[in-house]
Amino acid sequence: MWTRLKVITGYIWDFIRPTVQLLVSDAGHLAMNAALTAVSAAAKQTDISGREKFELAFKLVQSDLQKKGIVMLTRHLNSIIELAYEKYLASVENL
Repeated sequence: MWTRLKVITGYIWDFIRPTVQLLVSDAGHLAMNAALTAVSAAAKQTDISGREKFELAFKLVQSDLQKKGIVMLTRHLNSIIELAYEKYLASVENL
């Protein structure tokens, strides 16, 4: 409980607030779902580097969002893809 309060009122909140606000928006929700799918697909590519996998996931997410009429800043897409990757790693580690 105390830790949550410190996060919400402390400097950490100032740091993560923009990302949290993005993720709880409708566009953020759609982007996160697209990123989870894209990261999973990119991870299955064994013949390309990690950087190429990230670029592939980026293109897949960007394309999916553009089809839905959503445009996001590159830094927001990068953050969302990184979060999706962390979730993907957690799911793989739990197998």
